[in-house]
Amino acid sequence: MKDEEEFSHVLLNIARRAAEKIQEIHKYWGDDDITMESDMKDVLASILPQINFYKMTPKFLNEVLVPGGMLTKEEAFRAYDIRVEVTNGECVLSGVVRDIYGIHNKIQDPSNQFNRIKRRGGNSIRFTGLTFPFPSESTGVSKMIG
Repeated sequence: MKDEEEFSHVLLNIARRAAEKIQEIHKYWGDDDITMESDMKDVLASILPQINFYKMTPKFLNEVLVPGGMLTKEEAFRAYDIRVEVTNGECVLSGVVRDIYGIHNKIQDPSNQFNRIKRRGGNSIRFTGLTFPFPSESTGVSKMIG
């Protein structure tokens, strides 16, 4: 979304100016080993968790925020990762997946229809309004027979 990108661009400029002032203080006290990027991270520490990086384009993340020092390449790569947890009784299966189909955005969209089904074990949610393309590559998971 353009709003998140514009906000991040303005925030990056503000953080850069604040970090430059902090760098002058470091130079005055002889702390030359503290980098501009670490000062920017300190300035942005409280607001970075509030920014929705997954709403930004990968191009913006890699061409503006990574060179600007707001994110590392690793953080930009993980911007689209989703933590998934599936519970069945007392068994829990969890993991982190890369959202290449935009599932998170589609689930967050209020126009999609969700059907809740009451079952013995609790509630189930059916996402009937969601459609996704079939993957072009094999996943390596084989179908069970029987």
